[in-house]
Parts: sequence; C-alpha cells; structure tokens
Amino acid sequence: MKVGEALTRRSQLQKRFGELRERIMGSAFAQEGEAPPEDATALLAELEAVGAELERLIAAINKANLT
Repeated sequence: MKVGEALTRRSQLQKRFGELRERIMGSAFAQEGEAPPEDATALLAELEAVGAELERLIAAINKANLT
C-alpha cells in the first residue's frame, strides 16, 4: 500500500470511528423500559476492530515516513 492510499484509508477509518462512537453514545441513552435503537455490544466490537486497523495503519504510515 502506498503512503497516499494509506492516508486516504486512515481518513476513512477516522470518520468511521467517529460515526461508531456517536452511534454507541446514542444507544447508551435510551428511555427506561425502551430498547436501545442499536445493539451497543455489536457497535463496540466494530469500534474495536476499526480502532485496531487504524492503529496498525498509523504505525505503518509513521514507519514509512521515518524511512
């Protein structure tokens, strides 16, 4: 993967990460007795996966910039 492609992917992942955080927060605040709009556990798992990929990608970009 070239650095330009990695930077584009990083931007996409950062946006996705932010969207997932907002959706999790929206699911955390539900009225008593009502079901949350989305399953926060599934969203959290997806957030962790996106975070791990983002972390790997940032490390690769930093390594490429150092060389």
